[in-house]
Amino acid sequence: MSKKITSLAWVLVVFIALLVFDSCRTETKTESEIIKATGPVVVTSRLRSSPDVLNPYRSGTAVSRYVFRHTFPALVFFDPKTKEPSPMLAKAIPEVVPITSGPWEGGSSLTYEIHDEAVWDNGSPVQASDYIFTRKVIKNPKITGITALYRNAESIIREVKIDAENPRKFTVYMDKPFLDVHGICGLWIYPEYAYDPKGLLKDFSLVELSDAKKAEALATKDSRLQEFAEEFMDIKYAQDKDFISNCGAYKLEEWIPTQSLRLKKKENWWGNKLADKYPLLSAFPEELIFKIVPDQNAAVAMVKEGKLDVVGTIPANLFMELMENEMVSTQYNFFTPPTYMYNYIGMNGTSPKLKEKAVRKALAHLLDVDGIIEEVYLGLAEKITGPWGAYDYGNKDIKSPLFSIDKAIALLEENNWKDTDGNGIRDKVVDGKKVELDFEYGITPGNNVSSSIALFFKQATKKAGINIEIVTKESNALRQSWRTKDFELYSSAHGLQPDHYDPHQHWHSESRANYFSFGNAETDALIMELRKTLDMPGRTKIYHKLEAILCEEQPILFVNRPTDRIVIHKKFKDAFASSLSPGYSQNYFHY
Repeated sequence: MSKKITSLAWVLVVFIALLVFDSCRTETKTESEIIKATGPVVVTSRLRSSPDVLNPYRSGTAVSRYVFRHTFPALVFFDPKTKEPSPMLAKAIPEVVPITSGPWEGGSSLTYEIHDEAVWDNGSPVQASDYIFTRKVIKNPKITGITALYRNAESIIREVKIDAENPRKFTVYMDKPFLDVHGICGLWIYPEYAYDPKGLLKDFSLVELSDAKKAEALATKDSRLQEFAEEFMDIKYAQDKDFISNCGAYKLEEWIPTQSLRLKKKENWWGNKLADKYPLLSAFPEELIFKIVPDQNAAVAMVKEGKLDVVGTIPANLFMELMENEMVSTQYNFFTPPTYMYNYIGMNGTSPKLKEKAVRKALAHLLDVDGIIEEVYLGLAEKITGPWGAYDYGNKDIKSPLFSIDKAIALLEENNWKDTDGNGIRDKVVDGKKVELDFEYGITPGNNVSSSIALFFKQATKKAGINIEIVTKESNALRQSWRTKDFELYSSAHGLQPDHYDPHQHWHSESRANYFSFGNAETDALIMELRKTLDMPGRTKIYHKLEAILCEEQPILFVNRPTDRIVIHKKFKDAFASSLSPGYSQNYFHY
């Protein structure tokens, strides 16, 4: 039997096994199979790396968001069951209202009202003034790092007006049309009393800080913006439980770097009264424990020992190994929801080698996506051709680049990439210097999937005369290299939400989060046109044009959209998996 047939047979075994396990979850369990638990609900889950900070607008990592989403509720967020925007800190989903006159004519507005019961840690009410303060924080030009990326995304927010009769009600005014009621306008809020005890931002208006030039001019004349920035960037507001203040259900109780974090539910938390009507405020567990376990094999071993209650994004082979383990299959449920994320290989468009489209397209022909899906994911993934491939409005007419070593070699030969010194690596003179097709490829430690993808890629590129050096870097160091453009290739994944995707942050040429340095006048214009287009047919046409350009230019290599692989202990009643990252919501878990 051929290797391909054997692999396909294995995929069929996986599929049948998943159906069997899924059907088992709906059957009545015998008394010996039911896992009973009593006492306070405690959920122990795994983080694949250590969070950087627990400060929403200073963090750019998914693992940090997995933690602080339990401490900083958003105004509006996605319901993990329905995948629809749902009110959380706000009383209702706001209506998008076009602005037809005034300084923000042509834009849109959203009106929010915060729950009457919502209070900060000191018992004071969560108010519109806290929302305005948070916007000032983000728009302070002296704050650097990841906050600057949010500043770019929030540039359309120009003014916020508080209702004269209700300090918890406010209207956000934007100078552009806007569809996403969950996005930048409906995210997290800081308590002004805790993060600006000196009142350093109080005298600055949001309108003047929303004008980038005016904000920069103010920062040169008024030292308070710099003073606030230095205070806000202090590590105590990111890692010290005595300074991290919020209005969420949980507070940071303990943080042992590189080992674990523990969140404890607040006594008499205000959301308890509203959870029946507002499910996102549910908070059943008394404690949420996060174990930091970078190594996938170590995480699987901990599941076998019963030391972890929930683990997601398990490599397909290890997921099958757990399914075949009798003890684990008795005590855990298995879930495989489709995800709103994609795996990709990032490329630095400022590199002399990667500036050439021919090189990027050759690399695309050397990425064996079918082989990766079959061998690495055991069939639990699908091809994509762009960042919105998980959505209904993805361009179904576009096909992934054909895996062909011959096509890659032909492209390189046509563009004078030849092995002139016989060392097995193609080279040519670029800007007066001899350059070899030799790339450093960054991956994070313990990520078996990234390692496998990198090895697949390395084997193919070698046959075409391209050398790949796989280098392991800690997650934070790898991310820093993206920001400074000090990288060539890297393996990563990007999580999305089921909303109207805005490509501006990662694909507009002026965005700081455009780590690939991609973009031109045409793509920038399409992105800006998309922001002005409210009807879905019109938006779909723009998405299709952008996706076609991305496929032609290959600024990054799209690997696949994976199915998640999650295990959750059976001691929790009604525990479910979701397509929304991270695939589960511990706050719903109960005995």
